[in-house]
Amino acid sequence: MQGSLFLDGLGLLGAALYLGSYAGLQFGVIRGNSALYTILNLAASLAVLTSLFSQWNLSSAVIQTSWVVISLVGLTRLWLLQRRLRFDDAEQVFYETHLGALRHIDARRFMDAGEWVDLAVGEGLTTEGAPVEALFFLVGGEARVMAGSQEVARLGEGALIGEFGVLTRAPASATVEITRPARAFRITADALETLGDRNGELLRQLSFVFALSGQAKLATSNARLRGSSLDAAR
Repeated sequence: MQGSLFLDGLGLLGAALYLGSYAGLQFGVIRGNSALYTILNLAASLAVLTSLFSQWNLSSAVIQTSWVVISLVGLTRLWLLQRRLRFDDAEQVFYETHLGALRHIDARRFMDAGEWVDLAVGEGLTTEGAPVEALFFLVGGEARVMAGSQEVARLGEGALIGEFGVLTRAPASATVEITRPARAFRITADALETLGDRNGELLRQLSFVFALSGQAKLATSNARLRGSSLDAAR
């Protein structure tokens, strides 16, 4: 009798875990691709499966066993993904400087779609008036920004280049070229388009990240112009 009550209690616990995890998913408290959601469902299926020993039901047993297997496969997949999420030094700088709004797994997908390249002096990254075909992140070296024939800025380590137009291939507002040998992360507009086709939410997040970088650049540029105006007025 006590054993039966214990097994019935396990069944109720399993039902509560199923309902709780589903409610958490619907209310936005838990992500469907998170380890927590998978663990809750694994625990729920094990509890319900164990409770069936008091009153065996083959159909329910098949469902719960399948749920256990699927959950274990999902947890293994998440573990393997987590192992791939390690960033090297340059990638970590990139993540901390510009990609902190992304989940680690999304940042990893983004970086995997690009490549690290060495850039020589004189190499152009964008051309004024021409479509932006790639995004660059400098981890060393230097680049100059030319508007017409006038140099308007110098960019160094940590600079993001091309974020204004790469998602839409909009015309570049300035020409950017390397003035000191540089190491950079590069991702093409084609690669970003493919990434967006596979993961639209990631592309929306990247749009937000790029917008933040663009706003920071504009703020810095405006501050520089105000400073120049004040110096000229003195």
